[in-house]
Amino acid sequence: MADYSETYTVGFKKPPKHTRFAKGQSGNLRGRPKGSQNLATILEKACRERIRVTINGKIRSLSKFEAAMLQLVNKAAAGDLKATNALFSWITGLGNFEQTGVANPLARESDALVMASIIRRIRESENPRSETEPDQAAPDGLAKLEPA
Repeated sequence: MADYSETYTVGFKKPPKHTRFAKGQSGNLRGRPKGSQNLATILEKACRERIRVTINGKIRSLSKFEAAMLQLVNKAAAGDLKATNALFSWITGLGNFEQTGVANPLARESDALVMASIIRRIRESENPRSETEPDQAAPDGLAKLEPA
């Protein structure tokens, strides 16, 4: 039988035999202990903790996450732009966010007609020149800009 060291070449993806892990022995003996938690698990556990909150003079028990979202919504409703932006990010991140129990604001046909009328008037106020008016020369020889 030939000596193994003579036929085996050490190189890329071929470490020396004496430096390899022994069979049946883990490569990371002091690795992550069993039962330890990652950041997502710790955060989820912290958000689920219940706290007592006074709302309109009544004491309620809410999760910390619910309390934080309630504060975010209240600040957004008060006009805080950063809170409004954060709330919008949360809502768009949910994707299929639907408020149950809230009526569709355009449920009636008359509401849709009113909204269409408002949109038409806004567009007309942005472009005061009607389609029937002839083009007028711009003052001082400047080119007249047309809306896109």
